[in-house]
Amino acid sequence: MNDPLFKNAFVRGEDTAKELFKNYFLGSKRFKILYILFALLLVLSFFVSADTGYDTFLFSLFCGVIVAIILSIAYRKNVKVTVERDRERCNGKEPYNELFVYDDRIELDILGNNQTLYFTDAKQVSLSKNYIFVDSKANYVYSFKKDSFTLGSAEEFIEFLKSKGIKEQK
Repeated sequence: MNDPLFKNAFVRGEDTAKELFKNYFLGSKRFKILYILFALLLVLSFFVSADTGYDTFLFSLFCGVIVAIILSIAYRKNVKVTVERDRERCNGKEPYNELFVYDDRIELDILGNNQTLYFTDAKQVSLSKNYIFVDSKANYVYSFKKDSFTLGSAEEFIEFLKSKGIKEQK
């Protein structure tokens, strides 16, 4: 077996889940498109309402508030469920992630449970303030804490992923 090119190890806790879902709800393409479409709808309804009364605009604004509340609830629920799953999966122990990156794959070890992601099955990489998230085609996310590389660095790892043809989500 080859030696790993990168190693990353950290305790995955609530802070990881919060940053993951913040990145998903605020950074993913589908939600950016949703936010842009809603902003356009709001502006359009404002101009239409100028002629017919502001009922359309107020209704659009109300819908926006409802959507924001639903997204906020979904964010909190996803964080809670992720943390609870980790606790259950690790029998109450702290979920200690060890990630090993080889030339063709990522291996994740959480308390003896192993998973492998081959780069042919990687969909994209996204960055947050403290983490690098590698998404698989099956929508499983491999999280790397930027300041927890024990072999290699976050910057080198990002360049490595790009060299493998994995696109960065902007």
